[in-house]
Amino acid sequence: MDHLATNMAAITEFSARISSTLQDRRQQITKLSGVHTLLKKVPWAVNEGLNITQNPVKRFQNLLSSTVL
Repeated sequence: MDHLATNMAAITEFSARISSTLQDRRQQITKLSGVHTLLKKVPWAVNEGLNITQNPVKRFQNLLSSTVL
């Protein structure tokens, strides 16, 4: 029984180290994902800025046609 408890403690410690190591990567991935999302919006914002003089109905139609479902 002591051997089982020792193995479980080792597994728990190893799991905690892995989780700690992966936490930094999770944070980096979250940041990169946010930047990626923001960068995907840039072309739309630029196009909308360029099309500001365009008829509002036409702008709405363009927005609908460019939206990925």
